[in-house]
Amino acid sequence: MTYFFSEHAACIKLAVVTVCSMALLAGGLLLPQVASAQTPPANMPTGAIDLAGYAWSSNIGWISLNCKTGSATASDICATADYRVSINSAGNMTGYAWSSNIGWIKFGGLGGYPIASGNPEATPGANPARVTGTYPNLTFAGFARACSGTLSALGTCSNMFPRTDGWDGWISLKGTGPAYGVTMNATGMGTSSYAWGSDVVGWIDMFTRADWEVTSITLSGSGCTIARGFSSCTGSLSWKYLPATLPNRSIWRTSPASATPFQNIYNQIASTTSNQPVTLSYGTSVWRAQSGPIYSPVRPLSAVCNAAGLDRWSTTTARCEFNASSTVGVTLTIPTIRPFIRSGDTVSLEWDISGVPDSKSCTLTGPAVPPTYMSSQSTSTFSGTFTSTALSSYSTFTLTCTTAGGSDTASVSVEVIPTVTEI
Repeated sequence: MTYFFSEHAACIKLAVVTVCSMALLAGGLLLPQVASAQTPPANMPTGAIDLAGYAWSSNIGWISLNCKTGSATASDICATADYRVSINSAGNMTGYAWSSNIGWIKFGGLGGYPIASGNPEATPGANPARVTGTYPNLTFAGFARACSGTLSALGTCSNMFPRTDGWDGWISLKGTGPAYGVTMNATGMGTSSYAWGSDVVGWIDMFTRADWEVTSITLSGSGCTIARGFSSCTGSLSWKYLPATLPNRSIWRTSPASATPFQNIYNQIASTTSNQPVTLSYGTSVWRAQSGPIYSPVRPLSAVCNAAGLDRWSTTTARCEFNASSTVGVTLTIPTIRPFIRSGDTVSLEWDISGVPDSKSCTLTGPAVPPTYMSSQSTSTFSGTFTSTALSSYSTFTLTCTTAGGSDTASVSVEVIPTVTEI
């Protein structure tokens, strides 16, 4: 099927400057571009909505709608080519799309666009591409333009006059006979969304791979373990607001209820943040991100004393303390099993303890073991090693740990082979 836009230029020559106004020639009549009242879509979010992904033309191939998804693998190329197609709160479309075959396609800031039945456009001189309806259920209308269909140098749409070969670059977003158009809803671009770009561009599929940043707020995070002797620890929160221009962003602790937000309100927090530190008290707190009437799902975060039961929360001191009733466990081993060593050799020991506040509750005995060896260890040491001095006879090493909740002992022995002296 072929659908043509035929244009006629009415030109006025002023000195050496020629000014032309473009209008559609229909039935031999020049149709004026009549300004019509434009009503902004209802419930539009403040800021802009960005389209994303790709549109498809069977004539010219893929058309990238946003540098965030602009690579061959739909990854971000904004560092080298910053472009996107956006819809502002008034419903006007702005920005550029990119085709590797025909170059830039411009939305907004266009003049001289056609007048077509079934395709209302913005006020002349403003944005001819726009949306109508009630957000997020919107209908596209008006025109975009392939810059290579104009006389612009390098396809930048700097000169809006059409080429002399008959292709003007206009792409219609809505029309009749047959009816076609582009729509969007809460989940993305509407099904059967097509634009029309004449014989050069042809039909443009806007729903198979095109999308838009659906309004959403996500909130995630992680809890933490409170150190012994402390009443709180540092967890983290991560959030993302889409679109990034959502207003009045804030993060709240809803339980236990907080009178003020964790982060300042009125867009003083970033739209995307990863692993933001947050102080958590013992127990579970519930968090939620907000933008006006839009909320994220709640995110519970837990602060524990010790998941293994070594410590416990004291309601008396409001701190994490050693759990004196925990079961003591002690192991003592020689890493390489050598039941016999030669006189003058050394042995290495490895030990692990549990159910004690720290290694200072334990004692290691054996040949040449310093009496203060265990008490000299770090208070958070629950495993370690010890290398003996040179041994000359059968030796036994014993590790004993004792607390108010009980005690445990482990021993390991080694046989020493005496050195034989030849006569």
